[in-house]
Amino acid sequence: SLLARPPLPLPVKQKLLAESIAPWRTLRLFTYSSFGSGAFVGLLITLSNLAAPDDMKTSDPDSNLQLNALVNLVAVSSFAAAGYFDVKKGKELEGKVDDKFARKLKSKEEEMEAKLVWKGVNDEKVVMNGGEFSLKELNSKRLSVVFLSGPPSYLKETLLSARLSKSLIKTNGLILSLPSIEKGFGKLEEYVGYYSSAISAVMEVEVSKAEGQGANVGEGVVVVLGKNGR
Repeated sequence: SLLARPPLPLPVKQKLLAESIAPWRTLRLFTYSSFGSGAFVGLLITLSNLAAPDDMKTSDPDSNLQLNALVNLVAVSSFAAAGYFDVKKGKELEGKVDDKFARKLKSKEEEMEAKLVWKGVNDEKVVMNGGEFSLKELNSKRLSVVFLSGPPSYLKETLLSARLSKSLIKTNGLILSLPSIEKGFGKLEEYVGYYSSAISAVMEVEVSKAEGQGANVGEGVVVVLGKNGR
């Protein structure tokens, strides 16, 4: 049987991604190095000719040697500058790629952590007009639970919008769940319920996380628990 290849180490993946974004950098650096080295050797030879006694100089007049030295000096400086800025841009790109991988890894860790936290409240109830249902029961019915958190004005506006889109909500199997402390909105639709204090504690963690990411949590926060319990 064929053996599965081991995954590439993370530094190798980052290097390959950086190369794919800006290809040919290695070839360019080789070109800069080769032509720059040739110009540097030519500059040394020309300077040694200029510094040599008259009887040991080449047949070229000093004016030609000085021009050659200037051309070689400009070439060496140009290739050195090009290589420097190319390497600098390469390091900046690798830094951005590292940051991207770090954010992606952090996002995956937070996602896994969130799954574990929500899995811990699977047996908590959502109180609805038709009775009390645990999150596990709602998920088993292929329903998605939309947890709302925010000021009463935000919750009322959301409920009003939901009434205007009642058929769409039912078609997509959505359940709107409000904090238990916000009871008092009158008679609720069959797709609206209240979540328990244990779920409220989890929502507080989600709100803090959203605030840490720069979200304006004062306007309200929505967390969706999908039909598959994620």
